[in-house]
Amino acid sequence: MKQEARSDKMAQDFHQKAINEKLYKLFLSEDFGGRNESLPSAVDLIHKLSHEDGDLGWMVAIGTGGNYFCGYLDPEYAKEVYSTINSLVAGSGATTGKAKRVDGGWKVSGNWKYASGCKNATIFTFNALIEGTEEKISVAIDPINVTIHDDWTGLGLAISDTHSVSVMDVFVPDHQSFSGSEPKMITHPVQNYPFLEFAVLCFIPVVDGILGKMFDHALEIFESRNWDSEKIEALKSEVEDHWEEIRKLTNISWQAHLNNDLDLEENARLMELCLAHNHQCRLVATDLFGMLGMAVLYKEHPINKCFRDLLTASQHSLLKQV
Repeated sequence: MKQEARSDKMAQDFHQKAINEKLYKLFLSEDFGGRNESLPSAVDLIHKLSHEDGDLGWMVAIGTGGNYFCGYLDPEYAKEVYSTINSLVAGSGATTGKAKRVDGGWKVSGNWKYASGCKNATIFTFNALIEGTEEKISVAIDPINVTIHDDWTGLGLAISDTHSVSVMDVFVPDHQSFSGSEPKMITHPVQNYPFLEFAVLCFIPVVDGILGKMFDHALEIFESRNWDSEKIEALKSEVEDHWEEIRKLTNISWQAHLNNDLDLEENARLMELCLAHNHQCRLVATDLFGMLGMAVLYKEHPINKCFRDLLTASQHSLLKQV
């Protein structure tokens, strides 16, 4: 019970930090109370936060990732959704809902898994299949109409509130429905950057940031025991080199996007590198964990948390190598 109380307090502390520092608003303009960060600067910030704590980095990556939809919602409704100080979008990209056309909008039902940040969300976005068709529609639904199932028992990211959520026959007015391929009013350049690349570049700094923290803890252990850290230093250097290449290509991609000269082949190369790096981080983390003896098997050990958080974050479907 004490551990649960600590976890709840930490979750709320992270959430409050995100609100105070506008971390859920990295990709919103000042008109929406946002920080108006570039994509590369946000990647660096998510990386830093993930090095501080994996749960914090994941909460921010997911929460601020929802800024993307600001450009696709009805502009007046978008202002209402994103302008509040505690604005936080949760939801799912899976099309596991159903939508039926009715006068003035849609009747939506469905169940979506892994809705990180759901307990503090001010709005939810979901995808639903339109009844009688193979087409999908995206909808924004108020939290009062969403049931949270409190079923997250994942290996790591324990306080990220990544629960299943559902709705049943909720009326969604037309101005709260949208298409992710039809922007209404782009208010930040990230909102018309390719979505897949955007999402991956929000997630991969979480994985690398956590691994960096594992290296820090591991080197402390090796130093305290007078063990030879040469192998760890070599692994760390290799991972850092790959991360710097990702940062370099992210900057190139972002500048090309701002110049309306995005190279799709270069972006594909960036994605390949990100997915390969995710795989590498998972393998390196496993090797690292195996070098550190019995003490790290206890869940209370900081390396144990890092390891579990990294394995969980790296499991996201968008980071999977085909």
